[in-house]
Amino acid sequence: SLGRVAMSLRARGDYRAAEPLQREALALHRELLPDGHPHIATDLSELAALQRALGHPVEAEALYREALASMTRTRGEDHPYVATIMNNLARVLKVQKRHGEAEKLLLDALAIRRRHLPATHPSIAMNLSDLGWVAEGAGNIDRAEQYYRDALTLYAPDHPWRAAAVFNLGSVLEARGDFPAAERQYREALAAQRTQYGATHERVGVDLRQLGSVLIRQHRASDAEHALREALQIFQLHYDAADPRLADTQLALADTLRGAAQAPEAQDLRRRAHAIRLAAFGADDARTQDAARRLGASSPAQ
Repeated sequence: SLGRVAMSLRARGDYRAAEPLQREALALHRELLPDGHPHIATDLSELAALQRALGHPVEAEALYREALASMTRTRGEDHPYVATIMNNLARVLKVQKRHGEAEKLLLDALAIRRRHLPATHPSIAMNLSDLGWVAEGAGNIDRAEQYYRDALTLYAPDHPWRAAAVFNLGSVLEARGDFPAAERQYREALAAQRTQYGATHERVGVDLRQLGSVLIRQHRASDAEHALREALQIFQLHYDAADPRLADTQLALADTLRGAAQAPEAQDLRRRAHAIRLAAFGADDARTQDAARRLGASSPAQ
């Protein structure tokens, strides 16, 4: 029951409330069940998903690896449950820019799923979309686009996972410079995920942030400001004030505030973003230096 409540909270985007319940569920299952029981592997995977959502990829990786070892002992190497954990572990590795390791896991997971699941199963579509995400991260835009389009051909039109592939295809189109087409993808994903998750879910914030980015690139600062303000409000509900994920949105929002009356707010946003990156990454990191340049370039002349 604790685990199911935690899963429900995670689905709603309330990661901080879910984490202690999931830890308690894991502790109870470790006490009551033998090593290798599938419930333990499930708890480990759920806790790993929370750690990833909270911005702790190293902790998430360790939990997923323990879950993978446990599930493999119980179910064998060629089981869809094992493929699910491999897929999720690959997402954490991608966040750490370990694209080669992530791709291998996803290809292995895809092979398992294709052996055991129907050809149009949504897990296969999701796996293809994640392969596209990894390929895009590695700079292979053509291959990423093909994976995303293959995934979209498999999803039912109303499947809740489809919106992620719609969004991902928008990212490729944005990278190609087709900003109107990217905007259409982001708006479609945003509408679907608002319906699925509610107006303040983190995923809605991600959609709004990317929509704001592509609107800036179309020189529509006012529309971008609206989207980015909403995204930042959503992220502030879910992230700690020092979370590095806030800085990107703060800097993007600052770029939309161009009037003299908005200059103090824009400078405050740049200052906060620089402080976050400095604390998280150090002064020598390229992300911190970028924030410093943007802060300095916008400072009034002495």
